[in-house]
Amino acid sequence: MIKFNYSKLALIYQFIIIFFLGAWYKNSIQFKIFLISIDTIISLFYLYKNNLSRSDLKKVYILITTVLVSLFLPSFMNRVSFILLILQKLYIFNHIINDIKFEYLLSVFLQFIVLLTFCMGLEFISLGQFNPFKTFYAPRVLLDMSFKVGTPLYFLRSSLEHPLITSIVLVVTGPFLFLLEKKWLRYVCVFLNISLIFFIQKRTAYILVSIGVVCFALYYLKYINRRFQLNKITSVIFLMTLFIIALSFIRVQGDYVLNIIFSKFSALQDADSFSLNNRVINAKTGLDVIFDQNVINIFIGNGYDFLPNFFEQYNVYVIRNGFYVIDNTYISFLADYGMIGLFLVLLYIINAIRKSMTNIYKIKSKKEQLFMLYSIIGIINLMVSIAFFDIYAWYTLLTLLIFLISVVTSYCKFHSNKF
Repeated sequence: MIKFNYSKLALIYQFIIIFFLGAWYKNSIQFKIFLISIDTIISLFYLYKNNLSRSDLKKVYILITTVLVSLFLPSFMNRVSFILLILQKLYIFNHIINDIKFEYLLSVFLQFIVLLTFCMGLEFISLGQFNPFKTFYAPRVLLDMSFKVGTPLYFLRSSLEHPLITSIVLVVTGPFLFLLEKKWLRYVCVFLNISLIFFIQKRTAYILVSIGVVCFALYYLKYINRRFQLNKITSVIFLMTLFIIALSFIRVQGDYVLNIIFSKFSALQDADSFSLNNRVINAKTGLDVIFDQNVINIFIGNGYDFLPNFFEQYNVYVIRNGFYVIDNTYISFLADYGMIGLFLVLLYIINAIRKSMTNIYKIKSKKEQLFMLYSIIGIINLMVSIAFFDIYAWYTLLTLLIFLISVVTSYCKFHSNKF
């Protein structure tokens, strides 16, 4: 059995790169090799401590060979890094979760969420003048920021660089703040989290908040509140009504929050809506390219990063400012790994959610049960959100998704065996 301190150290390292590494796409190939090499060392450590079997030795050979080849063929690394990252992260997180106590896992996770939330709060209050992460931003982002820092036009970016990604992380991590022990800290962090979500003004975030509320309400009625208690339901409806009314009185940048939310969604009806048109054009262009390939490639894929390479090779711009990236993870994954690959990944995730929902009521601890529930809601929200951006490019959300999947799968195995 591995001593807890090794897994604790590995957990802290993983959370540091989840919350503070930033955008995966702008990291150099050498830095990708460095990150995956560290994960390889951690994986080898777990393999060694758990008595290597013959099948484990094969995994070791694959890991070592991949890293060695990567050192001499960087282009090869760029193709396998994504798959290797996912497999290693799943392996590492599963071992970490199984080797440490729940209290420590929750404590460290919450500490990082609180730290990131306060950093975002300070950045927002200072209108970008306090931002320790801006030195790592891409040049085009720094240029855009230079005109907006210190003005109401500033967008919250934090360590995640992009406002959309920042808003998604806020929504996914927000529910976990309700698990904080100290009431004053819980109230402050939850209020700050909700405020930042609404102030960042992203439609995707508003959609995810709605999905999270519906998922929690359905679960609460089915599992936690088995007896139909009208007073509790009435209280929830009353509080939500008060919250909506409050939004109609809070002003941001000269307008009421509720008006801003409505205007965001009503803007999608405009014929010149860049956001909607951009995504529709991206999806159509990507699907046309995918289904123009031969039947074998449609089913098994064309290899990692196929669409961006294809667009760059033939000088096809998918949006007006000259990017080659499709803002849809499902289409990107379909192009790279085919219908079979996409089906298997979705089947694995859906099966993990289904099993976790059937096992969650077996968990005796209320805090563990809620942690499991928030993880499930986080996975659902991330799976919805990746239809609006390419998760390949965002190391933070990719690793966060892998962590949450590891949480639900590990707890499913534990409680299935226990009960």
